[in-house]
Amino acid sequence: AVGTAAAAARPAEALGRVVLRARADSWVELRSREAAVILSRVIAAGDSYRVQTDGVTMTTGNAGGLELVVDGQSLPPLGGSGKVVRNVALDAERLLAGR
Repeated sequence: AVGTAAAAARPAEALGRVVLRARADSWVELRSREAAVILSRVIAAGDSYRVQTDGVTMTTGNAGGLELVVDGQSLPPLGGSGKVVRNVALDAERLLAGR
């Protein structure tokens, strides 16, 4: 019960509002605010990854193969198939505002 109460008390940002969903195999690297690598791998088509912390930036080798979903809302692609996109801030509010 204690773990559930603690999770419920967290702000919405900590609950993973941003989800990366692969439409095609897509290499993704996520870095923390301190530039430490959190994730560096290929997300296979059909798989998804929920970003659990704030201050994360993403680089991807296949912008067109990766769908960003914020609060359940799918956002426009970051680029075309095979396009490299660097240093995308995975901040829910900025993404929803189109920045």
